Amino acid sequence: MELQQSEQALSSRKKYLRVIFSLFAGLLIVFTLFSNTLLTMTLPKVATVQPRPGHIEYHYTGSGVVRPREVVDLTQLEGWKVEKVHVQEGDLVSKGQTLVSYDSSEEEWQVKLENANLMKMKMRMEELQHEYIEVAKTGDPSKMQSAKAAIESYKMDLEIQEQRIQMMQERLASNREMVAPVDGLVKKLNAKEGLSGTGGGPDIQLYNVSQGFEFELQLPTDIADMLKVGEKLVVEIKGTSANQVEGEIVEIENSSVASEGNDYQGEHQGSGMAANPSVKTVLVTLQDNTLQGGEQAQVDLNMKSASGSEMLLVSNLAIREDPSGQYVYTISERSGPLGNAFYVNKTYITVTEANDKESAVQGVFNQSQIVIESSHPLQEGDRVRM
Repeated sequence: MELQQSEQALSSRKKYLRVIFSLFAGLLIVFTLFSNTLLTMTLPKVATVQPRPGHIEYHYTGSGVVRPREVVDLTQLEGWKVEKVHVQEGDLVSKGQTLVSYDSSEEEWQVKLENANLMKMKMRMEELQHEYIEVAKTGDPSKMQSAKAAIESYKMDLEIQEQRIQMMQERLASNREMVAPVDGLVKKLNAKEGLSGTGGGPDIQLYNVSQGFEFELQLPTDIADMLKVGEKLVVEIKGTSANQVEGEIVEIENSSVASEGNDYQGEHQGSGMAANPSVKTVLVTLQDNTLQGGEQAQVDLNMKSASGSEMLLVSNLAIREDPSGQYVYTISERSGPLGNAFYVNKTYITVTEANDKESAVQGVFNQSQIVIESSHPLQEGDRVRM
């Protein structure tokens, strides 16, 4: 009887110990999971993206002032005093229109004097001819030869005088007024009424509108290199009656001028790369009879990278740089007893092209998980939560 009671007591104690052990094991598992959850919650949280196949796209918006292609300098070389200016800067003029009138009174007086001398010379010629007739009556050969030579010599003087007068009249006609040699637009007016001379510059500078119009764009070199001479562009003309005209690229050349007034989206920004400071000037011509010059021309360009094949594109937010080069943080996944864990790897890359949002890179794969945001600064080997 005592033995039976002893066995029942031992069995009860074993059962109690099993319950205690089970509770302890359960609590241990709960605390382990809880501590792991707490640890996970303290890890940096990251946002990731995968590289996408595609092309780098560039957007460029630029503007320039429309001007006629050819400038004609008009100068009155005689230096006569300006009598009247008939135009103002910015005026449209027609071919043959009078621009400036000059004081030609002195030259006209000189022509009158020379004409008077010509009349006297003609009268003298009549006298010489009469003298020859009288000498001929005498029949003296030597006197006749002398009289004839005097007439021939005087004929030459008359011809020279007539030519002098003709040249003076032509000079008077060509310099009395300055007329527009072409249809144009007055660019600059130096001539002043009552004054002679313009300090070495032309009296008038005239845009030749018949030769068409042009404007310049300052483009970053990598954008300019995507364009070609002869390429057509859609150009928007700003103003009260805005319209679109076709432009043609006629020249692309290096320029030291900084790009001003242009909105270029496509430089290597946000990627740790220095933006290319070199600039090229692109000259665009326009043919439109509604233009006058002085209008604001705007061009919007959307271009893809010159590379024909697709590349792997990564957000510039993901790209970092250290002394060894450019890199991104990628995520590797490792299995553990309590589940999978995620760790940060520093992956060095090569950027082949970039715009302000994305970069074409080499060194990662299509399925790579690349960190673009992190709640805390990251280092190689850090464990993170996704």
